[in-house]
Amino acid sequence: MPDIPGTLAWRVAAHTIDIAILFVLFILIWSVAASFVSLSLVPYVNTAIVVAYAVGFETMRGRTLGKQALHLRVRNQYGSYPTIGQALRRNLYLFLALLPGFIGGLIALAVVGWISASILVDVVERQGIHDRFANQTFVTRRVRA
Repeated sequence: MPDIPGTLAWRVAAHTIDIAILFVLFILIWSVAASFVSLSLVPYVNTAIVVAYAVGFETMRGRTLGKQALHLRVRNQYGSYPTIGQALRRNLYLFLALLPGFIGGLIALAVVGWISASILVDVVERQGIHDRFANQTFVTRRVRA
């Protein structure tokens, strides 16, 4: 049975699983590294870890652990895993975590809302604005017969 486009609900569920995995990872890392790293570097280190997780897994396996659990895959226009450049462009919005304060949070929320709305509006491919920005990446879901 062919893959179908990944809906917003499946993507949000996969991100929730990834956030839980990253939260545990952060607890482990910061329990060891807290005495070695300045607190002012924590947002940068956390963002680097999140981006490396998303880009690394999508480039090497076509999916993060959350996407794997829900049978979602990220593919480029040729049907293969995204290139590093595509995966980085696709996840560029993750760097918004570095924006300071309340205004930064509002900007990040607006961008995530824009991505979500673009997925909902595209009823055929369910391609988000970040997928288009990444030069045609697609999230599909494997349906079991």
